[in-house]
Amino acid sequence: MPSKKERTIAIIPARIGSTRLPRKVLLPIGGKPMIQVIYENALDAKLVDEAWVATDSEEVKGAVEAFNGKAMMTPAEGIHSGSDRVAFAARTIQHDIAVNLQGDEPFMTGRMIDEAIKPMLENKDIAVSTLCREITRPEELDEPGVVKVVRDLEGNGMYFSRARIPYPRNPEGIKYFEHMGIYAFRKDFLQQFVKWEPTVLEKVESLEMLRMIEHGVKLKVPVTREDTTHYLSIDTAEDLARANEYMKIRTKKGRG
Repeated sequence: MPSKKERTIAIIPARIGSTRLPRKVLLPIGGKPMIQVIYENALDAKLVDEAWVATDSEEVKGAVEAFNGKAMMTPAEGIHSGSDRVAFAARTIQHDIAVNLQGDEPFMTGRMIDEAIKPMLENKDIAVSTLCREITRPEELDEPGVVKVVRDLEGNGMYFSRARIPYPRNPEGIKYFEHMGIYAFRKDFLQQFVKWEPTVLEKVESLEMLRMIEHGVKLKVPVTREDTTHYLSIDTAEDLARANEYMKIRTKKGRG
């Protein structure tokens, strides 16, 4: 007898405050608010059953509902990370797997989202899965905002860092990979994870996936097969300008 299909939801945590780029989730990418682009990407994923925006802002909620999206309010205080906001929202939605989609990664396509989810559908022992891409722009190798990951032979994350890893003592044949802003969590593990206190390495690097690593949790990290030549997350006004240029290029290629 076939097993019941696991219900997968995508939740986009969308905090209105941003130090470097205020109100960035509402800023335009390709003529649409960035949050709408990300929401529509979530709906493009074949393995996602339902998408939501979890926000602390009535303005963001109104913007989402204006394009007929689903949004819910979450507390402005006491929510320390995107995963905390996703976990809060997920408690009220029926699901088996919850996908945390970052509110500042408009180039995370539906196919990429499916790539992150697929390992969990194939192996129920996997508690969390994410995604990475090969870094092709040399200037990103030493950029702290580009988080690097090294993986073991089975595709599990061994370490994540804002520094260049591995160190190229013998650089022949070396490839570097960027961790991309997506997590697929099993329902019970997500609620367990957000109760853990931040760990030493997490606080040092300001990367919450290191909390999982320090607790011995295996993160499956497949490499996307998508073309990520024109891919970036949005943190600054310069990023926003570059993203709009990238969107024009992708649209011409039929990928917008």
